[in-house]
Parts: sequence; structure tokens; C-alpha cells
Amino acid sequence: MHNIQMFRDTSWMVGLVCVSASACASAPKAHKPDASSGADASSGADAFVSADVFVGADAWVKPEAASADASVTRETGGLRDGVVAVDLAPWIAKPNIFIQISSGGDHGCGLRPDGTVSCWGLNVGHQSSPAMGAFIQVASGKSHSCAVRADGSVACWGDNAYGQSTPAAGSFTTISASVDHTCGLLTDGTTSCWGKNTYGETKPGPGAFAKITTGESHTCGLRVDGTVACWGDPLAVKPTPAADKFVQISAGAWHTCGLRADGSVFCWGDNAYGQSTPTAGLFLQISVGTNHSCGLRSDGAAVCWGDDSDGQSTPPTSTLVQLAAGERQTCGLKVDGSATCWGNDSGWQSTPMAGPFNQVAIASHGCGLRADGSAACWGDDSDGMATPLPGPFDQVSVGDWASCGLRADGSVVCWGSNYFGSTDPSGPFVQIASGIEHTCALRRDGGAACWGSDGYGQASSTAGPFAAISAGGFHTCALRTDASIDCWGDYAPGTPPSPPVGAFAAISAGWFLSCALGFDGAATCWSKYADEVLPPPPADAFIQISAGLAHACALRPDGSADCWGKDSYGNPTAPAPSGPFLQIVASNDTTCGLRPNGFAVCWGNYVIPDP
Repeated sequence: MHNIQMFRDTSWMVGLVCVSASACASAPKAHKPDASSGADASSGADAFVSADVFVGADAWVKPEAASADASVTRETGGLRDGVVAVDLAPWIAKPNIFIQISSGGDHGCGLRPDGTVSCWGLNVGHQSSPAMGAFIQVASGKSHSCAVRADGSVACWGDNAYGQSTPAAGSFTTISASVDHTCGLLTDGTTSCWGKNTYGETKPGPGAFAKITTGESHTCGLRVDGTVACWGDPLAVKPTPAADKFVQISAGAWHTCGLRADGSVFCWGDNAYGQSTPTAGLFLQISVGTNHSCGLRSDGAAVCWGDDSDGQSTPPTSTLVQLAAGERQTCGLKVDGSATCWGNDSGWQSTPMAGPFNQVAIASHGCGLRADGSAACWGDDSDGMATPLPGPFDQVSVGDWASCGLRADGSVVCWGSNYFGSTDPSGPFVQIASGIEHTCALRRDGGAACWGSDGYGQASSTAGPFAAISAGGFHTCALRTDASIDCWGDYAPGTPPSPPVGAFAAISAGWFLSCALGFDGAATCWSKYADEVLPPPPADAFIQISAGLAHACALRPDGSADCWGKDSYGNPTAPAPSGPFLQIVASNDTTCGLRPNGFAVCWGNYVIPDP
């Protein structure tokens, strides 16, 4: 599995979502200084942008309303239009609705009522980019998935190193995907398999089967009479019960479990983690993961046994109608059709949905700010960075190693690793921004405070006053109150960079890339390395911009988004889904947008499907 480091820019902080002019009518307004008054536009607290700005945790400005010599206030944290024309009727908050789910190694997929498939989790091999069309069943393997269409044909996507995503011809009724091989049942009951065949796992014996299940290096079939036949790795298939009869079977890495007609469960194969020693009681359904097993009781409660090192065998108290055990995570389908997952989430494979939130921030993990000010996080939690402290917060910001929250009193608290000295500084602050290994915050007097790794000078801020700040990979950029840009840290070989000259309304520092918006909404991007120089941004007026590793995304006044650049493999960056969005944030090779209903949609290396 790829270890992908990402960060997010925090120049866009959504503390209050305005979807109409009336929603912001009572908000305090900032005013552009009158040139005839002799006011100094860079004098700190008296510097403002225009009469259309909402000042608070976030500040918004209509680009066409500001002039080139406009200044910005320290409370901005980035400027964007506060009135996005969005019809909320289609976006009433609702969860993803599925009729069947499947959990794999680093991703999961769900089948919607209309037959389309949505996937979530890691997407570096396109395993979370499902085929288009309508299907009747979906099955997720370690890094690939396959689905059966109504006509019996099969479509697969994701890793195909061993041919596991190149389906055989024929008309199938059901399919099962594993690590490196896939098997399906044809309409006549015979089995067809493709992919890796180290132990003969893709070479079924003769006869017809009613159900099929694939383990890491073995396969088992359930005959019409309820007996089981297994083939492949001897460590997994022996001792296969010869005379016992089952109504369902499910295979893990090196073990298999069967559900009898009376609801009892019997397992065989590897039992190093207790995965083949089922919990006592009766079940309606079973699902087996790599080294753990789960069963669904008649009251909808999930019970799991075996490896619990990532919490995959500790289910929530939800009432469920289906279980899907994966490599180190388990997912369940709720009565309302929404999916819930528990266990490992390092690839976002346990995050089928995120929200509703007022603001989102992403890195190797993500955090969202709820309406009540509490934070909820997902993704890599190896150092506790996805286990937030109690709120309420006005803003959240995440880096690769730690996350931070800004409270209403201006204090900052952080959680996660303190390896780089991510201690909570003394405030008060008005904005916070996290990079890969450092964090910066903007004080009320316009000064910047940075902490964490300073190996490249990224935490050694220059003197303010600043209006907004954005922490990137190994550099930091800030917007001064006179609307000019200042950057520090490892930005160019040898000497610090020279950011573009002029007046800007917003700044976003990426990994090495940085971008800014002019007061006319035009985007400007620049990079440390020549091979990361982006193609010209779309000729458009934007209200928000966010820079990633070698790509950037921007938001228009109508809520539509545009992305340009490339991913870390040199491929064109993933295009943005259709809008509208209320916030957009780019990380390494991942971008997330916040829908009007508060749910996050993410694309690129990590995927969270549209609600």
C-alpha cells in the first residue's frame, strides 16, 4: 500500500455558510477606506476591503466590487463571495443510500437503488473509480472491485497486476473479488475465475455451485445441497467440512466460515487471531475479513471475533441489515440505507460519507467542523491526529502529523503527534493554518506565530501585519494588509522565492506550489520547481482557490469548481465533479468540496462519494 503524504491549505475557513444575501444581512460589515480621508490602507485594524465583506471566521468579498489598490483585514483568512446562488431543495441533508455494500482492502463500494456504484477510500489504482452503468451486485477485493450487470456481464476496475480486473466472458449471476483473483458463478452454476493462480485458486473443480467466495489464495463454492468445496492454498482449505451443510459461506485470508440453516456458524482454516472461533449464538448473515469474522444477529446487532488491532471487530451499536468485512475494517448497511464502517481508515476506506459540516480540512486525514462547533475526523489516525479534542471550535486545520482547532476566545488546541514540536501556542488568534510538519496562526494584531518543524525556515515568520496566512509543505505564505504577498521557508533552491507583485485578495500555499487570487478573481500560481509549474489557470473569475502538490482548484461565484495541473505521477489532475460547492480544498493528490447540504465530496487519491 502506498504511503501518501498530503497536506491541506487552510486559507479558506468556513465558519458560517451564507447561501443567500438575506442569510448574511445581519452580519457585521467591513468598509473600504475612503482615499480622501487619508486613512492608511496598511495601518492594521483600520484596513478594510469593501462594503461587501463579511468579517468573522471567514471573510468574503465580491471580486468585482474591489479595486486593485484595495487592502484586506487581518480577520479574512482568505476572501470569497458570500452570496453563492444555490437552490437548497435538491441538497436537503441525506446520507448515501445503498442496497448492498462491499468492503475490500483499502476501499469499499456500495450499490445504489438505481444500480449505479459508488466507492470510497484509496484511489491510487483507480479502485474507487467504478465503471459507469447499472449493476445488480458489487464485490470489492484488496485493490480492485468488480460488478455484475443485469445482462450478466462483468465490469472490473482497479489493480490488474495479475489480471484480476480482466473478467472472463460469460453471463454471471454473482461475483467475489479477493486480493489478486476474482471468481464468478455463471448462469449454469459453473465457476469461472481469473487472476493470480499460485495455489490453484482460480482452477475450480467440476460441478455446479449456488454461491462462491474468494479468500486471499483460496476459493470456496457452496453447492446446491449445502455442502462446500474449497480449492487453493492448503493452509486455508483444510480441513474443509465434508458433510456439513450451510446456507452461506464467506472466506477471509486463510480461513472460511459457513452459516448453517439453524443460524449457527462453523469456521475452518487459520485461527491465529481467533478468527475461526465464532462467538456463540445464532446469526442471519456472516462476513469474513482478512483475520476477523463478523455475524449479524436477528435484532440487527453485529458481533465480530478475531483480530481487533484496528477496531475492526468492535462494531457500533447500530441496527444493521448487512455486513461487509474487509482487510482491517468492517462496514455495515443501516436500515435507512446508509453505510457505517469501523476499523482501519488509513486509506479512508472506513469513510463512506463525511458530514454534515460547515468546514472541511484534509491531509492524510480529514476533519470537519459541525454546526455545534465540534470536530469529526477520519483517515490516518496513527498518531491520534484524527481523534479530535472536545470543541467547540470556530476553525479546524489539519497537517500530516497533527490537527488544530481555533476556539471562539482565540486560543488554539492541537492533537496528534508532537514530534515536530506542535505545542499549543499562546493567543489570541483569528486564523490557523497547518502545513505538513508545521502550523502557523494569525494574531489579532496581525502578527504571525508558527511552530513545529523549521528545518527550511517555514516556521520563522517575517514581521507583519498580515491579513491571512497559509502553511504549505515546507514554506508559508501570508497576505499583508496592503494586499501584497510575503512567503518564507524552502521555496526556491538557494534563496527564498519572489512571489508575484501586486494586490491579491486570497493566498493558498501548497506542497511546493502556491496560488493567489486577484481582486478581479483571476488566479495566479507559481511553484518552486520548474516541472511543477502549472498550465495557465482557466481564464475565469474565482472566489476561492486552493493549491495542492502540483494541482490547484478554484471555486466560481455559482459554486462550480475547476481544477488544473497534474498529480504526483505526472498525470492530469482529476477533474472536479459538477457543482455546486460552498468550499473547496486541495491536498497532495486529493481535493474535497463541501456541498450545500454540508457533506464532503472528495476525489483524486482518496475518494468520498457524493451524498
